[in-house]
Amino acid sequence: MNAQPAVRLAVSVGILFALTACAGATDPITVQEAWVRASPAMAQAAAAYMIIENHTSADDQLLSAASDVAATVELHESAESGGLMTMTPVSAIPVPANGQAELAPGGLHIMLIGLTRELVVGAEVTLTLNFEKAGLITVTVPIRADS
Repeated sequence: MNAQPAVRLAVSVGILFALTACAGATDPITVQEAWVRASPAMAQAAAAYMIIENHTSADDQLLSAASDVAATVELHESAESGGLMTMTPVSAIPVPANGQAELAPGGLHIMLIGLTRELVVGAEVTLTLNFEKAGLITVTVPIRADS
C-alpha cells in the first residue's frame, strides 16, 4: 500500500489549519464602530469617533492620524468647564493593554480640519491611525448624520 497520498492529505490538512489559524489571528489593535459626523458643504471641520481595542498585554497609544478629506487632523478632547463645553488638542490617546479607548461625542475624538470636500451621509472617508507600538492602521469610516 502506498502511504504517499495519505501523507500528502495529512500535510494539506495541516497547512489548511495553519492558514486558518493565521487568518483568524487577532490584530494587536482593532477599530470598531467608527464613524464620521456629516458636514454641510461650507463646514471646515468634522469629528471622527470609534472604539479602539488593544488585544495585547502592552499599553499602546494613538499618536496621530491623517485623512484623505482634511488638510489637518488632530486628536482632541471635549470637556465641560464652567458650564461651557471646551475642546482642546491632546498629544496622544492611551489605549490600555487588553483594553480599549472610546472616542465619542463629548469626549475624546479625532478632528478633521480644513475639509477638502463635503462629508455626505452614506459616503466614506479613509483614516490612517498612527500608534506608538502597532504602527499605522488604515480604516475606512462611514459618514453618518449623528450617533
